[in-house]
Amino acid sequence: MAMEVPVLSAFFAEILPSGSLQGTLADNPNTLFASAPINPVLLITVAALLCCGALWAVYRTLRTVSERRLQRMLSRQQAAIEHYQREQLRLQLQSAHDGLTGAFGRATILEMLKVEAERSRRLNHRFSALLITIDQTRTLQQHYGVDAMNAVLRDAVKQCRAHVRSFDLIGRFSADEFIVLLAEAEHATVEAIARRLHRSVAQTPLHFEGLPIGYTISIAHHSLSAAHSCPVTLLERCQNALKQARNSQVAAA
Repeated sequence: MAMEVPVLSAFFAEILPSGSLQGTLADNPNTLFASAPINPVLLITVAALLCCGALWAVYRTLRTVSERRLQRMLSRQQAAIEHYQREQLRLQLQSAHDGLTGAFGRATILEMLKVEAERSRRLNHRFSALLITIDQTRTLQQHYGVDAMNAVLRDAVKQCRAHVRSFDLIGRFSADEFIVLLAEAEHATVEAIARRLHRSVAQTPLHFEGLPIGYTISIAHHSLSAAHSCPVTLLERCQNALKQARNSQVAAA
């Protein structure tokens, strides 16, 4: 402590009266702060520094609390947005697909028909479609029941997927009709697919609850060149051909 007195003396000589400083240090250096008068400017400066420090600490604390609260609020908002997006996607997928068969719904497949027709014109390739109907659906339903008829519809879509290409589009056009869109397929390819599908359904009975259910389908198909790739024309010609393809016949327009 004796080694520090000169340093303290030099420091406090600037802020304390000279007479009191020398007497106090001579008597007892340890009583310096108890006996020496304090400069008001120094006291105000120290108090101001303490207040600033306290205010800064409070500011940092409040800022940290606010940032955490904001982060939690943003996290909740982000979670709500993601939930909304997932729900919208689920509803879109639900509306896009037929709930019974898993094929695209009517509105979706008709929209895809327009898109594929436009794509056909733009890329200058042929565009084809199959229109498929299940024969004697009323008889099947009366004989086997509604659940068995639903199983037949699902099996028809399954058969379609097994015989068309992986990128071809299958949609439920009406209660017992399905449409398959085949892009960049020549007429011979489309006809071969239709005949294979027709033969497979006729030769492969559906087993429902241990009971074999035999059913048949009628298929109409039509192809358009890029220059005449009109979705309305394609659909109308398939429907007209389907009228000639009843009783499990394959017809081409």
